[in-house]
Amino acid sequence: MRIASKSQAICYICRHSSPLGLEYFDSTAQSPALKNSFLVALHGSSKKRLQRGYRVVRVTAHAQPQDFITGFLQNGVIYGRPCDILNMGDDSFLLTDDYSGVIYFVHRKDHAPDASRQQ
Repeated sequence: MRIASKSQAICYICRHSSPLGLEYFDSTAQSPALKNSFLVALHGSSKKRLQRGYRVVRVTAHAQPQDFITGFLQNGVIYGRPCDILNMGDDSFLLTDDYSGVIYFVHRKDHAPDASRQQ
């Protein structure tokens, strides 16, 4: 398959950020922060001195990525490396982190998670 020379990217992500996973939140998302956008897990460069990646960004068409979740790299110390995102509905999602070996359940503060999912 050949990519047409006139194809345009919907956004540009800094090299060495390592975008490993993404999830789309459509118009049914209640939160304006998620509606009609992608969340992209930036795993991060193996060269932590570059300080690229180590975050989750929000991407909308033809706009610069915006930080959504940060703090995985602070003052040269790695606390996590985001890998993938799975939309769980109700403006919540799972976020995998292969550095810490955990899966985070992320939801709005004002929206209690559905207890049936926590079994």
